[in-house]
Amino acid sequence: MNKIILALICVLLFAGLNTYPQNSINKEIAREAPDWISEGIMYQIWPRSFTIDGTLSAATKKLPDIKELGATIVYLCPVMLQDRDINKEFWSPRQQASPANNPRNPYRIMDYTKVDPEYGTDEDLKEFINTAHYLGLRVLMDLVYLHTGPSNTLIQNPEYYKRDENGNFIKNAYNFYDLNFENKELREFLLKNMEEWVIKYEFDGWRCDVSSGIPLDFWEEARKRMEKIKPDIGMLAESDNPKELVRAFDLSYGFTWFGALKNVFANGESATMLREKWESMNSKFPEGSRFIRWVDNHDQHRPEIIFSSKGSKAANVINFMIDGVPFIYNGQEIGDGSPYGIEYYPEKSYNDNGAINWLAQTIPTKKELRNWYKELITLRKSETALQEGSTIWLNTDNPESVVAFLRTKNNATILAIVNVSNRKLYVNVESMQKDGKVYEALFTDSDYKNVEVNNSKISFSLGSFGYFVGKLKE
Repeated sequence: MNKIILALICVLLFAGLNTYPQNSINKEIAREAPDWISEGIMYQIWPRSFTIDGTLSAATKKLPDIKELGATIVYLCPVMLQDRDINKEFWSPRQQASPANNPRNPYRIMDYTKVDPEYGTDEDLKEFINTAHYLGLRVLMDLVYLHTGPSNTLIQNPEYYKRDENGNFIKNAYNFYDLNFENKELREFLLKNMEEWVIKYEFDGWRCDVSSGIPLDFWEEARKRMEKIKPDIGMLAESDNPKELVRAFDLSYGFTWFGALKNVFANGESATMLREKWESMNSKFPEGSRFIRWVDNHDQHRPEIIFSSKGSKAANVINFMIDGVPFIYNGQEIGDGSPYGIEYYPEKSYNDNGAINWLAQTIPTKKELRNWYKELITLRKSETALQEGSTIWLNTDNPESVVAFLRTKNNATILAIVNVSNRKLYVNVESMQKDGKVYEALFTDSDYKNVEVNNSKISFSLGSFGYFVGKLKE
């Protein structure tokens, strides 16, 4: 009898262990994200430079262009009322260094309950969101809760802020005042603030600035309360904190991944760094974690400066073919070169906001680049394996210069091979397929229409920063 019981216990244990993927044993699982997040293409708008007017009303008129490009999610930078305090002691280092001489920083809030008139009115924001929804776009609003400007309306409650032993407000590295999340009344104010914005404007989720600087239990409580209002709400964490993706957030920023891309393309590091960083992130984060994949945002130089024009394309091929949520920033699709990057933050001056010159997209090279992004997005959205599939890295005989991986889902297999160097090369890539199998080109800058597996490998030439994406023919 004891032997029978022991055998049954062993069977049950074995069955239980095989209920989950092997690498998820003793590992936390990332929360399940809404489909609109996991299948999305994100586009960030920096309102000041997105149009010459720099307003929500002007941005609304451009939303059809974002829809036509193929993006599905609009991430709108902060539009809450900014602090006007002119004392540069309370300006961020970037503001102090910028020739703009502008106290109004979108990440230095004065009133969490109001739309800044620089961008327009409450009705303008509602019209922006309603138009986006009419076009089938989702909207993420930017939320800045770590710190405030010195004139914030919450200053009348000094207990809401971190203070030293003498009761003085504490400035952080940005020269802003940090909020005190140990105060329950502050937490409740902010949670209600989040609720009121979602109810009033009916947008789809939050991008949370410096989320890892705020206690995780605040975000977890916020998530619960947001879902009572909007069950499929989305939340993006500006951090690389694995714990945030278990219960609070759907997406993380993936700074580690961008750092690897920059080191490989701009600093000449080996292409193996990309695989190493991907595998490291995959091991440290909960099973099923999601990251936005980007080469540009409001905190960076334009990708043509960091990666070069051809290098930027190659990096984006990797980002759109790898797992995660691809991300485009504010004119990136036409190679905008307006100098409103790190040194010019928040913009150049009151009279010259570094606005994107959208007329430039009529220039053949700019038009060609936009069409290139459009084709890349169309491919991403048309192949389930690219949205939901597993990622399998492949070895090559030129690991310093070539990245190669598969995306697989059910019976679909897509191959991506990218040259990260500025030189033409010949490469052999290991194959998991039998000899004679063929990958049909889907997206490439080469002359290859098909590549065939021979001697358990795939062999062909790639131009400088060249790429080949192909689908296995059945």
